[in-house]
Amino acid sequence: MYGKLFIYPAVYSIVISFVNHTNMNIKKILGVILLLLIILIAIVVAKTFTYPFTKVETETPVVTTAPSGTTVSPKALQRFAGGIRIPTVSFVDYSETLFEPFDRFKSYLAESYPEVFRTMDTLTINKYGIVLHWKGKDSSAKPILFLSHYDVVPVADYDPQTLTEDSTAIVFRPEDTPLPPIDTIQTSWTYPPFSGAVAGGRLYGRGSLDMKCMLFSVMEAADTLIAEGY
Repeated sequence: MYGKLFIYPAVYSIVISFVNHTNMNIKKILGVILLLLIILIAIVVAKTFTYPFTKVETETPVVTTAPSGTTVSPKALQRFAGGIRIPTVSFVDYSETLFEPFDRFKSYLAESYPEVFRTMDTLTINKYGIVLHWKGKDSSAKPILFLSHYDVVPVADYDPQTLTEDSTAIVFRPEDTPLPPIDTIQTSWTYPPFSGAVAGGRLYGRGSLDMKCMLFSVMEAADTLIAEGY
């Protein structure tokens, strides 16, 4: 009985001592964190006030219209429009994607730019990824990579497989006077989404911006350079 009365106060004393010691350690840790935070804030404030900010001169506004006298090759427009007319639509659900247009597009690209495919090494990845390698004259120089994609997103409530003869009628009027820039959001198609219509200084169709435009720009540039002897 006396032994128990003696042990309990001793254990209690040890526990109290441990708790006090732990609290002191926590306070020290919090104090260090607070000190580091204050130092960090001070550094950020000092850097902000001492950073050598420079005034940026106003740049010349970007010209949104072609310079006077600039013409676009009708052949380039025809090749681009022809690529737009091939409905290479891909879906999130891979099983819904119809791959026949992709096969047709690959053939169309090779037929439209025979010199590019003749000059460059061609590699196909996963059947539909096309890699064109144009070897430079200086093998020690760093390579340049241009890339694009030729699939497009689906058009709401529109099935490209139900195209009629009227909807596929080719509109090609590069001589039209350009229409003013569009400043409103359109709710309907001026021409069918896979028409590749060229009218009013515009080319209409899914992929004309995202992003067959990039692909055909690169192909046209390469074709032109090859013709000039590069």
